[in-house]
Amino acid sequence: MPGSMIVLHHYIRSRKVIQENDFCLHFTKNFCYNCRLLEKIHDVVRLFSTFGSLINKQRHRLNVSNQFRNMICIKRGYFNETKSYITNKIYPTIDLHIALKMDVCNYKNYGRYEVSVTGKSINIETTPQVIAFYAYISKDLYPGAGRRLVFDVTKTNQGKGYNSHTGVFTCPKTGIYVFVWVIRMHLSEHSTELMINGSVYGSTYLYAKNSVDGSVSGTVVAHVSKGDTVYVRNNLARAGVGMIASDKDGKSTFSGWILQ
Repeated sequence: MPGSMIVLHHYIRSRKVIQENDFCLHFTKNFCYNCRLLEKIHDVVRLFSTFGSLINKQRHRLNVSNQFRNMICIKRGYFNETKSYITNKIYPTIDLHIALKMDVCNYKNYGRYEVSVTGKSINIETTPQVIAFYAYISKDLYPGAGRRLVFDVTKTNQGKGYNSHTGVFTCPKTGIYVFVWVIRMHLSEHSTELMINGSVYGSTYLYAKNSVDGSVSGTVVAHVSKGDTVYVRNNLARAGVGMIASDKDGKSTFSGWILQ
């Protein structure tokens, strides 16, 4: 009986040791599991922190993009007004396209924009629709045979074709033109000619020796091409006598204008 008690005592003691070892092993496993769980929790927290930072950046980017969109609306409005002015006021026959490009995705390119202008029609008329000139001689002349008359005071020069230093009109646009010249004489006799590219297109003659004063005029209607020259000269074969007068009482003039 005592031997049986000893065996039972050892059996009970050994069970306690086994239970204590099982508890330690279970505790260790739980502790390791909790550590791994904490690491995962920290990873999740870091992930949410990163995600929050990205959200803030994206919110800032969206705000800047909204600013870009507002600026684009302003720019587009300005260029649409410019397009309307050009197409309606300046070149009504031109189909004009104005494109405004801005980088709204990359907010670092703030303030950068590109404008492109294209037109379907290339034939843009740069000369004015109205071409006309009027000039007169400022003082009396005594021209020789074939001398070009310089009407040195210009009052009208729409299209800038007339040169008051040379007396020559250089045609800025092809068309039908009317040219008129008036020559005043005082106790003189002269014949004048209207020249287009060196060819005589019209002439006048007045004999005013016996009278105190007189004027004669000539008119030419002709098709003139761009770059052609037009001027008035004294008759090449007839030098004439006396002066060509031009003063406050009556002027010798040269004028011209385009019909179409």
